[in-house]
Amino acid sequence: YENLHERGDWEPFELGTARIVPTPSSGVLDECAYAIEGRSGRFFDGADAPQPPELVETIAKRLGPFDVAAVSHNSFDMPALLGLPSHKAADHGPEGGVRTARLLGVSAAIAAASNMRWCGPDGDAVTRRVIRRTRRDFLARLEREAPGIEPLDLLPGDAWSRDGGVERG
Repeated sequence: YENLHERGDWEPFELGTARIVPTPSSGVLDECAYAIEGRSGRFFDGADAPQPPELVETIAKRLGPFDVAAVSHNSFDMPALLGLPSHKAADHGPEGGVRTARLLGVSAAIAAASNMRWCGPDGDAVTRRVIRRTRRDFLARLEREAPGIEPLDLLPGDAWSRDGGVERG
């Protein structure tokens, strides 16, 4: 890449017709989330950056509400896997994902950071240790606890639009 520009939290920039605002995160590994606004609506990408409720509230007050959000949901904790101190709740999981979707005022939520698996002879054991719940757990909880938010069950390669719904592959 030849045209890189570092941005601070809350420092917006434009990419084509989209306005993008990096939001803060408490992640150890420089995780970040983005608010993206374009002609068709407002999207929050928090896929790999589960924030504590007070930070999500700040994001919602400053930038919300959003139409759609990709939210972290699977309890994955990379710092703990690497033996580093973690600033995340030990079991963020589906509860945190649903809470984030509610706080952001979204009409639809995508279960993000799904289907990550480790390979090799100990891959299954490592996967079970660091990813305790799946996108299905998040989607079920979303339907149960936030019926006004549309659950978007997207897999790699899928697309979604308000008019067309989910398109597989």
